[in-house]
Amino acid sequence: MNPHDEFDDREPPRPRRNRHDAYGDDRSRRGWEPEPPAQTSVVGIIGLVAGTAGLTISFIPCIGVVGMVGGGIGLGLALLGVLESRNSAGRVSMGVPIAGAAVSTAALLVGGFWLALMTGAFRDNQRQQADPPPIPPGDTPIVVPAADLDREYDANEFDADRKYRDKQVEITGRVKRVADDVTPGRVTLVLNGLPATSVNCVFPLTEKPNLAVLEPGDEVVIRGRCKGKLKNSVTLEDCRRVLNDREQEARDAPPTIILADVLVSEYADVAAADRKYKGRALVVTGHLGPIIRRAGTATVSLQDDDGNDLLKCEFAAEEAKHLTRLKAGQRVTLRGRCRGKIDDTLTLTQCSVAK
Repeated sequence: MNPHDEFDDREPPRPRRNRHDAYGDDRSRRGWEPEPPAQTSVVGIIGLVAGTAGLTISFIPCIGVVGMVGGGIGLGLALLGVLESRNSAGRVSMGVPIAGAAVSTAALLVGGFWLALMTGAFRDNQRQQADPPPIPPGDTPIVVPAADLDREYDANEFDADRKYRDKQVEITGRVKRVADDVTPGRVTLVLNGLPATSVNCVFPLTEKPNLAVLEPGDEVVIRGRCKGKLKNSVTLEDCRRVLNDREQEARDAPPTIILADVLVSEYADVAAADRKYKGRALVVTGHLGPIIRRAGTATVSLQDDDGNDLLKCEFAAEEAKHLTRLKAGQRVTLRGRCRGKIDDTLTLTQCSVAK
């Protein structure tokens, strides 16, 4: 025995413990469990769905502006999801709300593009429907027959543009037709040009009732600004009709009050009756016949006591609303402008129910 061992009061060294051996014991002793994964924001999901729907709709022409509704709802919900995630101390994921906000913002931008495009088109249409600007002092129009203008453009379009383009032109020609399907948002008076072509005179849409009194073959004088050849037709824009003395008198004269059957009897002599009534405002009384409605407008016949049709009255959309309070067979008084005989039927246009 070593004599020094008797006096050695030091504790024997403890065996070293592998830290990995007791890890599991320590973990179970402390109750440690792995943290659960972050939850997905329900509000963010709804916002993402709404934004996606809005973005899909926003790419559809004409109705793309509706996509802004989904984009607005989606963006609001996505922002609520972001706030929910920030206040959850990491328990709610922020990924879905951010994706919803991005998609919804894209829907708003695309829909906003369509809204701006539609607003611009509406403003252009409003300007087109306004009365054409007066001719500036000193801007004397170039007077030329419609057929000659068309002939010059057919012979040499470059030289004709140098002579007429963007200048005031006053043309005389014969009516081919009145059309509202040539230039969107405006009405076009088509005049005869060369045998295979025509000259288009573009008016504000508000002038359609005044042009409706014209018939194919009527000679008219039109003043407007020449735009050269558009769609293979010589075109005048910002047009106004130059009325002769008789037409101006007819337009300015007070309405003529007459019974429907009397008016029809006078039209036994069409030429004489046209000189007396065509283009003039009339107040006509008769029995209300069938009402035919089409695209908001209406056509009504006035009948005699036996129910025979005498004449036809054409109503615009706004005035057609007042026909709802009238009944077939009722004796009524209508106001309108005489167009003469159209397809052997005496016709009044710009009609309204006389008060």
